[in-house]
Amino acid sequence: MVARQIYILPPMVANLIAAGEVIERPASVVKELLENSLDAKARRIQIDIEKGGLQLIRVRDDGMGMGKEDLALAPERHATSKIKTARDLELINTLGFRGEALASIDSIAHLAITSLAEDEQTAWKLYRAPDSQEYTLEPAAHPRGTTVEVSELFCYAPVRRKFLRSEKTEYLALEDMVKRIMLSTFDVGFVLRHNQRLVAQVRAGKSEIEQDKRLAAVCGNAFLKNALRIDSSYEGMQLWGWLGLPAFNRSQSDLQYIYINGRVVKDKVLSHAIRSAYLDSIEEGRYPCYVLYLTIAPEVIDVNVHPTKQEVRFTDSRLVHEWLAITLRNALQDALSVKMAVDAEPWPENTAAENENSASAAEASYAGSNNRLAAYMPQLNAQRAPYTTVALNVESNNPHARATILAVFYQHYALLKQDENVGWLDLKKVYQKNVYDKALRAWQGEPLKAQWLLLPQIYPFSGCDATTRLLMQRKLAAIGIHFDWEDGILTVRQLPALLKDCLNSAVFTAFLAASLAEEDDHTPWLAALIEHMALPQDYFKKMSLEAVHKLWLEAGYLLDANQCIRWVTLDDVKRVGVYEVPMSV
Repeated sequence: MVARQIYILPPMVANLIAAGEVIERPASVVKELLENSLDAKARRIQIDIEKGGLQLIRVRDDGMGMGKEDLALAPERHATSKIKTARDLELINTLGFRGEALASIDSIAHLAITSLAEDEQTAWKLYRAPDSQEYTLEPAAHPRGTTVEVSELFCYAPVRRKFLRSEKTEYLALEDMVKRIMLSTFDVGFVLRHNQRLVAQVRAGKSEIEQDKRLAAVCGNAFLKNALRIDSSYEGMQLWGWLGLPAFNRSQSDLQYIYINGRVVKDKVLSHAIRSAYLDSIEEGRYPCYVLYLTIAPEVIDVNVHPTKQEVRFTDSRLVHEWLAITLRNALQDALSVKMAVDAEPWPENTAAENENSASAAEASYAGSNNRLAAYMPQLNAQRAPYTTVALNVESNNPHARATILAVFYQHYALLKQDENVGWLDLKKVYQKNVYDKALRAWQGEPLKAQWLLLPQIYPFSGCDATTRLLMQRKLAAIGIHFDWEDGILTVRQLPALLKDCLNSAVFTAFLAASLAEEDDHTPWLAALIEHMALPQDYFKKMSLEAVHKLWLEAGYLLDANQCIRWVTLDDVKRVGVYEVPMSV
């Protein structure tokens, strides 16, 4: 007879295995308990922590509470009130549903639960004596709601305690988790205490002012002042929240919060989409800041893919990725276009940035001087290979053929040398004039070469009737822009190369306002295009010096040089530290 080799694990061992999947550190315990409180419709939650959560974690809420019978079942494995059938797994709208949290916690620590349900007169307390397998249930004094106490974490699994970090490190991880939960719902108040000291307290509130207060309390006033508030919908999905401006970036990803249906998640698809929206505006090695909320139908996502419930899967991840990336990129471009429109001073003074991306000490010294050239200190001193104007094969009668582009600095300024003079060339003005001239000629019968987009550009757009839409389609087709419009979404499918990186929803809104002009009057349309068009911050930095020179040759004769060039001396340039430029060219 073959010896038996397969056995059913004892409940205690099975619970320890489950605990290894769910409970990694004190922060994991806090997350599970707070999610239970939110599912119980609590409106105020108090968290008390001692010694980083290693000695005590107490979470008290004013939610629905539990009766005596429910409380007796609560610490059993796979005991839950949130799902009953397999169909329920496809429509999960609660934060917890596995029924493993309390059982896992109970298997590695001392657990005590006190609760009073609605319409009940007596509260009950459930606990288990050390080294005992039996639970004790007795009456207790407690207001409506539930208090869960977890003490001596990992006392039943001492090997796991060896892998914990210091008390301070564990508390910082726990505090970060509490902050993430605080931002997940604004209609719940939170109080956090550590070693009997008040650490954070936020009040419940749904108004924008109250939401901003909580955002500032959790993420800091600097983030609130440097963030865009966005709100966009598409095909049953809604995305809203705060998007940090590109200039407000950090050296680590500690100000990145994203939620799906109120659930804290760490999703690679969403993270990649957000990162791609900032791709042209943040240097490699820096991280954007954001607090974003995605609401999506429960049946098109699967939250049952990881024990900690921090990962999700989408039935159409490509649609979510593309819509998220385009929506965020458009929002950032709109913000840049507004900045361009209100920026009346083309040669701004240099000021110290209020974030981690501020100038170095050397740059700050120049910023403090009266030398206006300090405003154009390069952020990246990347050398480029020299070139000759002969290679450009330009017309000899072009007044700018003698000019040479020495380098591109800041975001849209080039250092130009012509004869014995040097100056700063505003490439933004040159590019706008070039677009203006080519668009005007296109409307006059000289069409721009357009290309179909592999990935259509999507913009939220409303307030457009059928007649106005047809007029816009005919007008924009003249400059190579072809789009569809349906249910408040404008989808651009064809663009001229000249406008590929310039469009944003502000441009189309301005086009809509200009549509009431006379049919043959293109001035309002051109003004709308030039005023609201935007480019990535490093657009000109990525161009070769030859390409920058060609741009200047194409549009320079349309502009008065005094409008886009500020002439300086070589000594002025050297004084601001531009030593790598080949001055002998």
